[in-house]
Amino acid sequence: MKRILFAAALMVMAAFTLAASRSVAQQPAPVSTQQIAPAPAATQNTITTTGPVSSTTKIETGTLAGEVILWVGAVFGTSIGGALTALIMRLLKNAGIQGSEILRARLQTMIVNGLNKGAAEAADALKDKGQIEVKNVLVAKTVDYVQKHGAETLKELGVDPNSNAAIDAIKARIETAIADPTVPTPAVLAPATETKTA
Repeated sequence: MKRILFAAALMVMAAFTLAASRSVAQQPAPVSTQQIAPAPAATQNTITTTGPVSSTTKIETGTLAGEVILWVGAVFGTSIGGALTALIMRLLKNAGIQGSEILRARLQTMIVNGLNKGAAEAADALKDKGQIEVKNVLVAKTVDYVQKHGAETLKELGVDPNSNAAIDAIKARIETAIADPTVPTPAVLAPATETKTA
């Protein structure tokens, strides 16, 4: 708060200093002490008008205001520029975080789509297979699907779609999707439930 008051006081002092320097610079030249001959008497003309006469006085403050703005820019430009840069960087950082969250959500949607598509395509071929074999086939099909359809999304997240790191990340997301009961994954991947008989 003290800095703001100090800055305001400096701006007011600068405005008065500029105004005073302008008034000193615009003072009329001193009158010499020589005798000046009186001007001859002028004739007076009377003008009659039929419409209203008005006179407006316009005070130009653009030059003074321009000088004040230039002075404020010179004195406070660095600190104002630094503050604006910090603000813009913070906004961009927040936008980047939100952007990466959107990309991750898009990737998760592609993984669920890949699981469902792979299950639909391989339903007949995997009919009499065990759950582990079914899961391995579906995971491989989903990895291929995400690498083909999500290459741009993976690149935007900073991962090469064909790298082992990308494949491991996709497999981890597949496991998360299968384990999450709120994610609509194929019924083939559901763990077998044991029925107890009395």
